[in-house]
Formats: sequence, C-alpha cells, structure tokens
Amino acid sequence: MPTLREADPLPELAELQAWYVDSLRPKLIRAVGSGAVKPIPAGELDRRVCELLSLRDDEKAPAA
Repeated sequence: MPTLREADPLPELAELQAWYVDSLRPKLIRAVGSGAVKPIPAGELDRRVCELLSLRDDEKAPAA
C-alpha cells in the first residue's frame, strides 16, 4: 500500500510544489547569493518547506 509520500500529489499540492520550486526557491537562492539572507537559515527553511510540501530531491531543481 502506498504511503502519502509515494501517492500522486493532489492537484493543489502539485501547484504549491511547482510554485515553490519555480518561483520562491530561486528568490531564496538569489537572496543568499546577494548576502541578504544567511546560508544556514536559508538552507534550513528550504529543507523544512521541501519536507512540508513532500518534495523529493529530484523535484527540488527549478524546471528548465
């Protein structure tokens, strides 16, 4: 029996995942690059949001 993490995400969750990966995460990366945000807290935020949104490692890269 599949777990919640293994099941296909609901359309709403998939939309949130795409928004984070395609829009918010790149802004977070730019903020770290500019020095506006420190890397360790940004990494922790990213880890927690990815966990919350059930993002796998292969889903974290922005779409090309």
